[in-house]
Amino acid sequence: METMREAWTDERLDDLNSKVDHGFDRVETEIRSQRHEFKSDIAALRAEMNARFDQAKRDANAQAAEVNARFDQLNVEASARAAEVNARFDHVNVEATARAADVSARFDQLSVAASAREAEVSARLDQLNAAATARAADVNARFDSTAVDVNARFDSTAVDVNARFDRVDARFDKVDERFAHVEARFDALNARFDSLNRTLLGFAVAVIFILLTGKLGPF
Repeated sequence: METMREAWTDERLDDLNSKVDHGFDRVETEIRSQRHEFKSDIAALRAEMNARFDQAKRDANAQAAEVNARFDQLNVEASARAAEVNARFDHVNVEATARAADVSARFDQLSVAASAREAEVSARLDQLNAAATARAADVNARFDSTAVDVNARFDSTAVDVNARFDRVDARFDKVDERFAHVEARFDALNARFDSLNRTLLGFAVAVIFILLTGKLGPF
């Protein structure tokens, strides 16, 4: 270590200092150059941005002027349309007022006519009611009279019908008596037929016996 330290002479230290100073000067020169270049770039960028901003401002002003002109034109057209609409509404209002007055007058006429018609209908209904009442009274009187006549006829007819039924019952009794007499005669005829059948049967047996034996006489 002492040998190396002794090797660092004043000349070598001076040379090192000179190299270091030269290096710093070169770095400082490069930094200044870069700073100058950076400032130039910043200035150019600012100029370009200012130019673009001025152009954008001019374009915005032009568009704003165009929009204002369009809005002014639209305002004029809207004012004209509003005036036309107001005129039409006024015309419609006048016509509606006239129509309303006409309708009101017609309703008044209809009301008067309806009142007169109602009075006429009421008078006719009163007449019809009076006529219906009189007709109902007449019908009731006729019905009462007819009911009395019908009741009398029904009573007379009932008496006659009862008498006729009595006569019919008497005839049926006679018919029953005749049927009983006929049945008695049929019973007598049946008895005679039975006796005749027995006699014929005995005669037939006798004939058969004679034919078979060739003899006459008792069995």
